[in-house]
Amino acid sequence: MSVPLHKNISIKPNTQSVCRQITNWFRATQALECLGLLCMGIALLILFLYFFVSQCKRRKAMIAIILLTFASVIFIVIGIAVFATKFEDRGYDISWSMGLAIAGAVFAFVAGVMEIIELR
Repeated sequence: MSVPLHKNISIKPNTQSVCRQITNWFRATQALECLGLLCMGIALLILFLYFFVSQCKRRKAMIAIILLTFASVIFIVIGIAVFATKFEDRGYDISWSMGLAIAGAVFAFVAGVMEIIELR
């Protein structure tokens, strides 16, 4: 079966395949959540360097970690907001991944506050 790349296929047990058009707001949600994850990963990498490499124990490294952490929180929250405004209209259900994204944003915010305390 040939399916165009802009189609989303979901196959449920005992049903036929369903093709859904992936809309722009859904792609925006995916992009924002990926950017949040990317920023958090880079912040984690710099944090490991800050802790374990003596040349990286500078104030600039901690400021970069703080900025990346709060950038990831902003991206994740905007992604959640975009999805939350559209999901009921399109027939989507909130699943465990939405709760995980919200918990991740909350924990990242708490981590950013702790990083600010460490900076002082």
